[in-house]
Amino acid sequence: MTASRRVTRPSMGPRRRWSASKRKAVRSNSESSTLTRKIWQIVAKLVFVGALVAFTYSLLPGQVELPPGAPIDHGSVDRTSTVALFTSPYAVDNYSARLSWDWDVVSGNSQATLFAVVRSRTAQGSLVLGGPVSQLVEACFINGAPTALSQGMPNTLGFPLPEKARFWFETRPEDKVMRVDFQGDPGPGGVVIICEVRGFSSDVPPDHYLYSPMLTAYADGSGAVTEEDLSAAEVCVSTNNAQDFQVLRECADTLNLVPKVEAQEQMINLPQEQGIRETHLILIGALAGVAAATLFDIVNSLLKLIRIPKRKSSPRT
Repeated sequence: MTASRRVTRPSMGPRRRWSASKRKAVRSNSESSTLTRKIWQIVAKLVFVGALVAFTYSLLPGQVELPPGAPIDHGSVDRTSTVALFTSPYAVDNYSARLSWDWDVVSGNSQATLFAVVRSRTAQGSLVLGGPVSQLVEACFINGAPTALSQGMPNTLGFPLPEKARFWFETRPEDKVMRVDFQGDPGPGGVVIICEVRGFSSDVPPDHYLYSPMLTAYADGSGAVTEEDLSAAEVCVSTNNAQDFQVLRECADTLNLVPKVEAQEQMINLPQEQGIRETHLILIGALAGVAAATLFDIVNSLLKLIRIPKRKSSPRT
């Protein structure tokens, strides 16, 4: 009998172990790369959420800040804006002097305008601005022509000012007092002074917080007015109350030679601008929703990363 020959095949153990080790290393590198990528994705989402939250917070309605022209302290001369109209002569036919403060709200922006009208072909005088308003005038016009403001109180009025007319100016620094001087106009309309003023409103549509300076006026000779001749008392100051569309008005008479309208604050609400506020609030809600959804996704991703896999139970023998 021929003995059977035994063929020995080469062992596959080392190759299998090497292949398994390689696969394990590749799998480990792949898992590490995937983990790193997920971590960076989470970091990027966190940065995005942080920026979104900061932007949303900046859109939240906050406290309305006072504009520079707002009357901060009515008892302080330096911090209260005062406008005065001083004119002469008074005792002429068809004479009138009026100082007024008006408002206009266009496209959500409030614009204040100061008007001084002196109806006399011979009158001269000055429109004087003291305090913050003196630095907030954008432009002034006399009968439509641009005019420059001068510094300090007028010294060519030709008549002394009563104490009530001087009080709000005499203690101010000279650089905080500005004026527009005028001389009688040969035309039938007299002198018309218009000044555009900024910094007297806080606009948060549809709400508008409006402020006005103190207005005073004095004409030389107004002390001669009698109760029987009040028609000659055409020295008046006025300001619009935009909230109820009324005009606050005061004129000179025998007891009040220097008419005055106090500085005031008012708030108006324009219904046609309500959509601006609603759009603003909708935008804030949408951004907050996106931030919340992204944050939820981040938390969910973190939970998946830190979740400990369950160990497989060994088979019972």
